[in-house]
Amino acid sequence: MSRGLAAFLLIFSSFCFSLSTVFAKFAHNASQILSPFQVSLYRFLFGAVFMAAFIGVRKKSPRPRRPDLVLWRGLLNTGAVLTLYLALKHTTVTKTNMLNWTFPVFVFLFSPWVNREKPGPLKYLFLGLSMAGMGLLISPDFSTVNWGDISGLASGVLGGAAVSVLRECRKHDDSYVILFYLMLIGLVINGVVAFPFLIFGGLRVQALMIAAAICGFLGQITITTPSKHFEASTGSILMASGILFSGLFGALFFGDPLTGKIVAGGLLIMISLVGVSGALEERWGRRTGRLSGERPGEKAGDGPA
Repeated sequence: MSRGLAAFLLIFSSFCFSLSTVFAKFAHNASQILSPFQVSLYRFLFGAVFMAAFIGVRKKSPRPRRPDLVLWRGLLNTGAVLTLYLALKHTTVTKTNMLNWTFPVFVFLFSPWVNREKPGPLKYLFLGLSMAGMGLLISPDFSTVNWGDISGLASGVLGGAAVSVLRECRKHDDSYVILFYLMLIGLVINGVVAFPFLIFGGLRVQALMIAAAICGFLGQITITTPSKHFEASTGSILMASGILFSGLFGALFFGDPLTGKIVAGGLLIMISLVGVSGALEERWGRRTGRLSGERPGEKAGDGPA
């Protein structure tokens, strides 16, 4: 695979993740009683069926070498997906996606415990920028709390933890094994949570939920292979295009207001993503002849929830 095609697929994956939230929001608008957990259930169901068929057809072994890490990856990712779709129910597409895309910033917070890495002090500066951006997006007035915004932020935190665990998983198990159990664990947990709220909602609602599930899983698939062709810095910058897509889709399809606070918050989050990815350190290292921050051979991480 050429780097040009790999770059296209990374941007396409961000497009798919954002488009998935658009279909999910349309489904909620079409049925006010639709549970967000039913929408996320379709994503896990589609993914589990696809991965089971892949393993069966290719005659792959589904046995994990590190079941403990695979289990934690599945639990954390399930939490990230559930809070993502819960946020979509109660806040805008733009805010949901921007808050969810903060996950790379939180990866390095978990890395000392999960990956035994020591991030430099500069990374904490970018965390501060990201926090400022999140504050602009949420804009709390302390008289009311928008639980959709809080849920979107929780999705970013859980996503960061999930990616940290994923990096350890990949040292022991193949991506298809991790993805299969991710979908299976998510299907079981999400099924239990969603069961009391299941409704039919009509053919249009069903079609929208299926479209959201397919786009979400397609984003997960298309981000896996091309990420191996880039350093973490370049890959993270390309995947951050999801923030631009979310703002565009929110304004285009739902009339989400792109206020000065939201635009400024999105820009601060994008700057922090570039910073924690190591892109600035990489550029400085090339100029001074000494690279820092990124370990040799480290590639771009997994995508959002």
